[in-house]
Amino acid sequence: MHKDASQTLEPPPSPAALDAADLRVGGYVSVVMFAAGATLLPAIALPIGDVVEPVVVVVIGAVSLACAAVFTALTTAGRISRDTLYVGDYLWVGITAALVAASGGRSSPFFLLYPLPVLHAAAFQSSRRMTAVTAVATLAFLTPFVYDSGDTALFLAVAVIAVPPTFIVAWSLNAALTALRRQRRELAALAETVSKLQRITDVTLGYLSLDELLPGVLARIVDVVHSDAAAVLMAADDHVLRASCTVGLSGLELGAPVEAGAGLPGRVARTRRAITTAAAAEDDPISRAFAEQGAGSLVGVPLTVDDRMLGVLVVGAGDGRELGPVDTDLFRLAADRLALAIQRAQLYEREHLIAQTFQRSLLPERLPDVPGLSVAARYLPAREEAKVGGDWYDVLELPRDSVGLVMGDVVGHGIRAASTMAQIRSAIRAYALDRESPGEALTKLNTVVRGLGQRESATVVYVILDLLQSTFRFASAGHPPPLVIDPAGSPRFLEEGRSVPLGADAGNRYREAVARLEPGSTIVLYTDGLVERRGSSLTQGLERLASAAAGEAADPESLCDRLLGALAGDAPPSDDVALLAAHVVAVPDERLELELPCRSTTLAPLRRMLRHWLGGARASPGELQDILVAVSEAATNAIEHAYGPVEASYRVEGRRSRDRVIVTVTDSGSWRERRGAERGRGTHLMRELMDGFDLYPSEAGTVVRLERGLGSRGQE
Repeated sequence: MHKDASQTLEPPPSPAALDAADLRVGGYVSVVMFAAGATLLPAIALPIGDVVEPVVVVVIGAVSLACAAVFTALTTAGRISRDTLYVGDYLWVGITAALVAASGGRSSPFFLLYPLPVLHAAAFQSSRRMTAVTAVATLAFLTPFVYDSGDTALFLAVAVIAVPPTFIVAWSLNAALTALRRQRRELAALAETVSKLQRITDVTLGYLSLDELLPGVLARIVDVVHSDAAAVLMAADDHVLRASCTVGLSGLELGAPVEAGAGLPGRVARTRRAITTAAAAEDDPISRAFAEQGAGSLVGVPLTVDDRMLGVLVVGAGDGRELGPVDTDLFRLAADRLALAIQRAQLYEREHLIAQTFQRSLLPERLPDVPGLSVAARYLPAREEAKVGGDWYDVLELPRDSVGLVMGDVVGHGIRAASTMAQIRSAIRAYALDRESPGEALTKLNTVVRGLGQRESATVVYVILDLLQSTFRFASAGHPPPLVIDPAGSPRFLEEGRSVPLGADAGNRYREAVARLEPGSTIVLYTDGLVERRGSSLTQGLERLASAAAGEAADPESLCDRLLGALAGDAPPSDDVALLAAHVVAVPDERLELELPCRSTTLAPLRRMLRHWLGGARASPGELQDILVAVSEAATNAIEHAYGPVEASYRVEGRRSRDRVIVTVTDSGSWRERRGAERGRGTHLMRELMDGFDLYPSEAGTVVRLERGLGSRGQE
């Protein structure tokens, strides 16, 4: 997310702007000259009335005043030109020559005004025009010699003294100013080129993918050089160029190939030189697309880095404009920088893919099926700058009807952060399966992090849910607090059990807290990317999370989508986001419906849920034990006999009233033959324990129906 520097720097003056400034100065000098002719010259001439025709002087002043007004208007409006100044020089020659003639000819003091139009022409006209003005002015001022009877010798002396030095000074002034203007134009052109190049390459400064980089650069090129269209063709592995991105070309299909050496792009790639040509002279798909768009002049520039051909940049201009050497030089400089940006983008995408693949491989491919617990998770990568982070989550099936929930965030980004995350994740899995409490697990994990040798730091929250007791223990190492949503939909943050991040304090012992988690409640774990936003505090982010989580209870999948929609929006986040929601399923009073994977580990959760469900039936301890054993036997048969070594599931459905319980166990497999002499006693046991036992085998599966009347065998 780089800032566009071209929007903050003032562009340098262009050559045209410098010429306009010169013309304004020349215009205002002309205004001063004509204003002097309208005021100063008559003021000097009128007092010597014996040699001056007053009417003529007044007329000359009026004409000069009118010229001053015209030049003031033209200069102020920015409509002054060199031709206008040229005409003004001749007008000034005529006005002052007329004044000389009207005020004594050879003896007139105004003959000394002869150098003014010459010097003005030298300063603001070409040497050719300056010479013409000098010749006309000389003739105009020497004209009185023909008709005037004054002191001829003095007039000639003044003319000899004034004219040649004036011409020499004017010529020198013109040569010096012409050279100065040329240098200024060259410097301005160079500055303008640098400015344009900066505006183009500003787009390449951030960490962008090719899909983001190329459109931005091409749009900037078209805007900066006022061209009509541009395209980038990337070199493919099959030695052809393929159109990867275009701006201003509507008739070109992306991916259109150009054979190496064919057409303008092919020749540019083969010769590795910039080529300027007419679109009509080329016969490749790219050039034809430019021609159809109205572009007549094309420039193709190679995109190379260390002799490696990456592609070709093609720019076109229409409306009769020709792309010349200056444009070609700019495109060549821009292409050099664009090629480096493309190489960086390709390396970034490759490294980002490697790191992202590595990180994703460390996240669970699927969350475990835990009876009585519904779990969902989300992970959103950051949107920018190689931000493959160290966020992760995990769900662990633990002994004694418990489940471990882990959420962590390694400080930093990239492969190193992902690698650190992998080590921490493996360590906490080992401690969890070794039945360590949350506080002890984080204390040991802190020692692991301190031993990594890179002063790594991470935040982790570890929760152990005891589904049998409906409680949970948790400890947090600097992580955002867990959020618990009760069955009524009211959220609250768990601020207990919090301590410093892992790696911050070598001797820290992490404390833990215990809380109730009633059936129907949901616990939410998340990383700071979900709640932290630039321009707002963490407290505000937590308030937004609680507000989005409040309300009618939703399944974890819907809850995760709702939280991400409310806090992350549609755009990718600025930091990685990990989110984990676990909902403790509330067992209904009248009916029980479970679908469980065919694994022996589901038998304990099944018995737990049956015990909870039967708690409202007022069954005696003996009746409860008989039902649990019988249903367990039916489930064991479904697990062991119905399927081979494949992923499958079985269903348990129950209905109860105050005096009767009916449970069915259904599978969709085919029961295999009994194995071993001791096998097959389960059906006998179910018959003995239950009042009713029915077995319905079929090609579609097997249904076991168990029925037990409560109180039918006395209180046991």
